[in-house]
Amino acid sequence: MAETFNSIVKRITNEYINSVLFVDEKAFSFSSDSSATVDKQKGLDAAEVSHAFSNAGKICAFFSPKTLEDIEKCKQLVLKSDIVVLDWDIQIDRPFSKDEEGQDDETDDRGYYSIELIKTIAADAKEDKLKVIFVYTGEPGLNGIVSIIAESLGREFKVDEDKFDVSSGNIHILVRLKPDSKVDHLGYNAFKVSYQDLPGV
Repeated sequence: MAETFNSIVKRITNEYINSVLFVDEKAFSFSSDSSATVDKQKGLDAAEVSHAFSNAGKICAFFSPKTLEDIEKCKQLVLKSDIVVLDWDIQIDRPFSKDEEGQDDETDDRGYYSIELIKTIAADAKEDKLKVIFVYTGEPGLNGIVSIIAESLGREFKVDEDKFDVSSGNIHILVRLKPDSKVDHLGYNAFKVSYQDLPGV
């Protein structure tokens, strides 16, 4: 049976990809962390993910940014990885800007650092480097995340609202849910990805 175009693309992409970088300040091993505050919905079980990728013959690394300096370091690391997997809500304390009344502007900034990293990757890739970015989140609002990403990148990026993908000719961004995410729409369940299935997405 002849291969379909999509299967050929997936096979070639899989052969090309050797290194995967996860950027998530909530990456840890659930099995070894006895803390009662472990949030499986938004966290990332690094041990399970690492095991899944090693079984697939791929190298994966984890970077857990804690400071603004870490984000600057991360901007260099993401350019060296074949695939970058970003948590949407990277929580780092940063100075608030001021609103019109001179008060701290505490507007919801989920996605702020992920967008910074996505823009860094897109600017480096331009039109000639193949880049795959995977937003792996515990946040249920996939439509909103896709819209924010598309708006931040510009008109050359197309949105597939049914698949929660944003892409240009050489950059492909997928938005998917972590396995323990609590969804607010039944249709989102199909976009949950288990740790074991991550290498094949």
